[in-house]
Amino acid sequence: MTLLGAMVEGARRFGATTTLDNVKVSQAFAGSGGGRIDLVNGESVTYEGLYKTQVWVRAAVDRITRSMSRLPLKVYRNPDDPAARERVREGPLAELLTRPWQGGSLRPGTPSRLTQAIVYNVLIHGNAVLVKYRTSPGSPVTELLPSSAGYWQVRDSNVGKTYVFSPSVGRHMVFRPEEVVHFMWWAGGAGTWGISPMESLRRTLMVEDATQRLTIASFENGVRTSGAWVTEGKMTKDDIDRLRAQLVDEHGGVDKAFRTLILDSGLKYQEISQTNEESMLIDLRKLAREEVAAAVQVSPPMIGILDRSTFNNIEELHLMEYQDVLDPWATLIEQTFMGELVADEPLMEGEYVEYDLNKVMRGDPNKRMEMLTKAVGGPYLTANEARAKDNLQPLPEGDQLWPPLNTTAAAGMPQ
Repeated sequence: MTLLGAMVEGARRFGATTTLDNVKVSQAFAGSGGGRIDLVNGESVTYEGLYKTQVWVRAAVDRITRSMSRLPLKVYRNPDDPAARERVREGPLAELLTRPWQGGSLRPGTPSRLTQAIVYNVLIHGNAVLVKYRTSPGSPVTELLPSSAGYWQVRDSNVGKTYVFSPSVGRHMVFRPEEVVHFMWWAGGAGTWGISPMESLRRTLMVEDATQRLTIASFENGVRTSGAWVTEGKMTKDDIDRLRAQLVDEHGGVDKAFRTLILDSGLKYQEISQTNEESMLIDLRKLAREEVAAAVQVSPPMIGILDRSTFNNIEELHLMEYQDVLDPWATLIEQTFMGELVADEPLMEGEYVEYDLNKVMRGDPNKRMEMLTKAVGGPYLTANEARAKDNLQPLPEGDQLWPPLNTTAAAGMPQ
């Protein structure tokens, strides 16, 4: 069973306490799996299809999704007093985020998979929707069921705004706003539904797909209409058909390229079209990858575009990624959980969620150690603390902090 199937099955277990079968939705919605991008020659592809087929879309989405999924999502108490805040490891909220869905025939949910489901859907569809599952009306939320945002839409009904889930197979289900957690970036208007970054890349990805198909066609067809055979003599239809069959048989396809060609009847080859370099296909593909990176706001070197990067700025770019790219994502998820989950649950009162970015923002270990040593005027780790970092056994006298001999010990430090 897929996550989508689990969401459908879980939603059905809500019964009349959650689904609004008696609500008249203003407009029918048949789930399509999300928006689509038009391609050349009348073809089209869904947003998720772009993720599967466009390498730079996948590289950018995976970079942000996987970087976010490695950040620990922690629960604390006392949000009004950061100095006295307390880490919460047990309770409805902590347990929910530790195991967001129970699994059954699926792999059980983990904090990493929860973050991946949220970030991926927002990057691809512009929205992510989690259904709150309760074992009975009024009981605490025990699961947060994810699904593809391509099957969701916000609709007006006779009871106000509702969330409609329409799978490709089966009847649609309607949820009140308080029965879901909706993640999105503000997209103008009433702010009820986000806009996919893929929308801003419509022309870019159309051109990228066309350049890929043109390149493939140039290899598959071999003898392509890039030139003509000319002669001052006159050729019969039989001569033309024989020459065409001979060219295709002897030189058609990539595996027969660069074979020696012998012509008669004074035939000469005249080029009539541009090469890939002349038509700037390479430059177009480079431009496409940079525009994809810009649309999802990831630094080009972070997805392997190293044209203008240097050894000296890579470390700074990594730090900028967490400060300028991932930190806003962390804020979006934290505040959405607070506003649409924690605020509605009495048993979660006084608690809040926060991603821990400290570990990934520390930068170079040697520079960090040098900075902290200067800040405290001497060693800031005991021998046992240092040995623990290398999984070594502690020493009997290794818990003392020894200052340098040329310094004066501060109050509370060993003489």
